[in-house]
Amino acid sequence: MGSFTTKDGITAAVDALNTAMRALEEAPAGADEAIARRNLRLEATKLAISLGDPNEDVWPRIFQVNLSVAIEIVTNLGLWDAFAGGATVTLMGVVERSGADEMMIIRIMQQLTAAGILADMPGPGYRVTSVGRPYLDQTHRAFNSFVLQEVIPSVCAMPRTLAERGYKSPTSDSGTPFKWANGEELWTFLGSHPQRAQNMVMGMKSLNTGSLAGDAYPFGEELAKLDIKADEVAIVDIAGGQGHIMDEVHKLNPQLKGRIIVQDLPSTFEAVPGPPKGVEFMPYDMFTPQPVKDAHVYYYRHILHDWNDTDASRLLQQLVPVLRAQPWSKLLIVDMVLPDVNVGMLEAGDNAEP
Repeated sequence: MGSFTTKDGITAAVDALNTAMRALEEAPAGADEAIARRNLRLEATKLAISLGDPNEDVWPRIFQVNLSVAIEIVTNLGLWDAFAGGATVTLMGVVERSGADEMMIIRIMQQLTAAGILADMPGPGYRVTSVGRPYLDQTHRAFNSFVLQEVIPSVCAMPRTLAERGYKSPTSDSGTPFKWANGEELWTFLGSHPQRAQNMVMGMKSLNTGSLAGDAYPFGEELAKLDIKADEVAIVDIAGGQGHIMDEVHKLNPQLKGRIIVQDLPSTFEAVPGPPKGVEFMPYDMFTPQPVKDAHVYYYRHILHDWNDTDASRLLQQLVPVLRAQPWSKLLIVDMVLPDVNVGMLEAGDNAEP
């Protein structure tokens, strides 16, 4: 996974920005001023990049298609591992390793150096930066592949598909923009394309920072207070995919007693050989009555943002009878709450997902 830029690195970026600002102040009007403005903008961009969370920034970056395409090409060429350990890879080394045309490699790498993912080195050559370090992890590369192949084509089709539907928001009845563009929902498509599904299975593991992390809620500490028996249901992860979060919860809390159940559509489970150790799979449509009546925790992670208010209310209503019958149960909703103004690119990009 990636790591934050050090404070010394940020200080250096601020110094470079101040130097560029002084150059602009001293530049005469005309071509020199235009060059100084460009340099100042570049240094401001570098500073902004250095302040980000490298792991979170993977998501909005995917929608910069020139970058996600370049990242995918480097993945397909098997080049990321060459940058492990902070190694510098020469241009000729990349050409020899990949068998690609030198000029094509230069053009691809220019996309990544301009974005601060790679740094130009003498030689010429390249070195991965703190911003690019997430791509040394296979889960981030898989997530880039998944969104580039499955999500972005649906996003690009939205001007047409929204116009065809009178610019109405998607519902559970109308289907998602993916279905509008492809004739079936993403989860059924992936169920019949297991190789493509593997990118999603692995890529979902990369969405595990901040409030979306498996340790965002102290499951071990809180559930230990309840004296849960081994045959009781501790957690039901509703629409929990292939169980990667519950797998993490189980590994972080090996002392946790009780069953851990992940519910999702059958096609979702078809993409993997079976559940993680200590986790059970249960086929379930979250718009139907909840079949597990006695769980201590019902958990929705990164789900509600995909649905309009009507559908979100309808899926939550499936738990109302259960929670009324057992008020000691907890309902945990883990998602991003968007402000009315000043939305960041991470949240805006996530909200555009079909």
